[in-house]
Amino acid sequence: RKVGGWPAVAEDALSRCKILPECLDKFKMSEAEVTEIKKQKAEAQKQRDINIVKIPHADSMLQTAISNLERAKSTDSYPHLGLSLMLVSGRRMTEIYSPKSQFRQAGAYSVFFLGQLKKKGDEEGRREFEIPLLCPAPVFLRAVEVLRAKQAQDMEKDKIYSEEEINTRYGGSARRYLHKLWPAVKRGGKRNGCVHLLRSCYASFVFYLYERNKYSLHYLYKSILGHG
Repeated sequence: RKVGGWPAVAEDALSRCKILPECLDKFKMSEAEVTEIKKQKAEAQKQRDINIVKIPHADSMLQTAISNLERAKSTDSYPHLGLSLMLVSGRRMTEIYSPKSQFRQAGAYSVFFLGQLKKKGDEEGRREFEIPLLCPAPVFLRAVEVLRAKQAQDMEKDKIYSEEEINTRYGGSARRYLHKLWPAVKRGGKRNGCVHLLRSCYASFVFYLYERNKYSLHYLYKSILGHG
């Protein structure tokens, strides 16, 4: 159908194919089961709202990241560079450290990003989109160049590293260094103290600095984080 030339006889043949088993109609949840699932989802959301992560003096946290990137040099450690890049761009750890990820300037405080993960193999993962930054674009792009030059000395040339290999190589040090770089991000808890928390911090900063009166927080998350 997508490429055109789909004849009526093919449509008729497809309509007569039994794709799903007959027993599928019998395996349906009752109304009581559906109601119970909705209650569980509502309770889970309530618990997430109660346990929301609060970071005091988050503005100083952002200033530290910007300062790190402005002074980025090859002797800086991987987590020192990577965590700062994550906070100002909202990209996942594996997206920042993956040599396949590409960034190019879009505006004074935005870049085009190519290399979105978790797109389940569709075309979206191979399509660039614009993301706002929490620092000037030239500062961010230069720091990315410093990181890539540092990686070029340690990684095999032309080898394609998987997401798991990137996480194994850089994940442990990033998690350990997170609390050293930003003590306000306390250890403990399922969400608090997690490197992925920087992604939420980024989205909250963007919401309050850029788009507070334009979009809902959830829509903003979708558009700048690349969610489906």
